[in-house]
Amino acid sequence: MAEAAGLVLGAIPLIFLALDKYQECLEFGRSYARYTDTLMRIRDEVWLQQMQFHSTMETMGLYNPTYLELEDCLRERYPESHPVFMSYIRRMATTTNQLMAKLEVDTRGQVSKI
Repeated sequence: MAEAAGLVLGAIPLIFLALDKYQECLEFGRSYARYTDTLMRIRDEVWLQQMQFHSTMETMGLYNPTYLELEDCLRERYPESHPVFMSYIRRMATTTNQLMAKLEVDTRGQVSKI
């Protein structure tokens, strides 16, 4: 009887260890789900910003303008504030390029080879 009790009591730490590992796996899964959800929200926000930007460009009669064409149009429409708009657009371009570099994606959407 004492031997059976020893076997049962000896298994309890193993059960606790297994439960701890199971808890770690669940926490990882929850973190991954939050990470995925966050990435999807960021993706949606970037897409909405892109749609808004293209809509604004089309409203001004511009379709895939160069920086020079955009600057000329802004200078004509908003002579006082076009430098602020161009500064903001350049910062957007810089941020986008930095993000693409960190994600190792080129301008064609291809992932860089490691």
